Amino acid sequence: MRETHAAQHPHVAATAATFAYRYSAFGGVLTSTLEFPELIAAPAGDHAHWSFSVVDRLDDMEEPVQLGEEHIYGTVHARLLRHRHGHRILVDDTGAFDIAPSGRDVAWLPHEDPWWDFGRGHLLGRVIATMLHLDRVETLHGSAVHMGDGAVGFLAASGTGKSTLALQLTAAGVPLMTDDALPILARDVIHALPGVPSIRLCSAEESDAPVTSTGRDGKVRIVDTHVPRRTLSPVPLSALYVLRSVTVDSQAEAVVRSRLQGPLAVMQLLPHFKIGFMLGASAGPGLLAVATRLVREVPVYELRVVRDRDRLPDVITQLLEWHHGAPDHAAPGALAAVSS
Repeated sequence: MRETHAAQHPHVAATAATFAYRYSAFGGVLTSTLEFPELIAAPAGDHAHWSFSVVDRLDDMEEPVQLGEEHIYGTVHARLLRHRHGHRILVDDTGAFDIAPSGRDVAWLPHEDPWWDFGRGHLLGRVIATMLHLDRVETLHGSAVHMGDGAVGFLAASGTGKSTLALQLTAAGVPLMTDDALPILARDVIHALPGVPSIRLCSAEESDAPVTSTGRDGKVRIVDTHVPRRTLSPVPLSALYVLRSVTVDSQAEAVVRSRLQGPLAVMQLLPHFKIGFMLGASAGPGLLAVATRLVREVPVYELRVVRDRDRLPDVITQLLEWHHGAPDHAAPGALAAVSS
């Protein structure tokens, strides 16, 4: 393999065969040729569930079939294709991500002069979500924390406050489980898997905590010392909240929740599957079945929150009361594979 722009980045290992980095994420271990400041280093010797490499070329696809596509911004889309030797995700502004038939190994062929933070973001978002889907684990677009009675997830579109809520709860002593991507393991008992153990906000003004970096999209990452407690093991899912922001004068209370049930709750959950559009129509029955089971077994609420920073303490106090605060034992515990 010739050395090109993929190997010239200071945080990319010299060759794709050198998996210099090992991280704990999504209930398993990810090895990588690219450094991920968003993740936590995994202990040496832990079994790797996924591998990620930056490469100079990909083989041509044989018999490709497009499953679906997702609009990201402007004219930029992400497309998921199934081909004879695996799956490929094409992102207009970033490059191609090829997922091996095993569903465990992915190679990224970046565009020239790539946006490395976008590449990391795609891997930790739609690419890992696709790999988890192939392993029968679905991912919701949400953040989650580990509270006294289990994992509590906040679902919302980007920029509507789910990461801010998660950050404020961690400041109150609640361990973070994931930001922006919430994997759901629906076996005998529904569990939430840990995902990305750091928090990104639309603006530094949403928090008093210092930031370590600002991405090309303008989002900022909170320094690790301000997310001191994390849960790195699967936790039973105890509640899901669909966020709705309201104006300051529209209600007297800072936060109100209303239980969603039946078909209405199912329909509220469906738009929050992270790669639903990319999976295409053929995945619809499977996602519908997962959403139906979630509604049947896990309380789903609409959470109406006044979008006023001065009212946030009231919101956090109420959430802590509803869910009995932080868990008694918040130690990470042993990592668990997403499947046997």
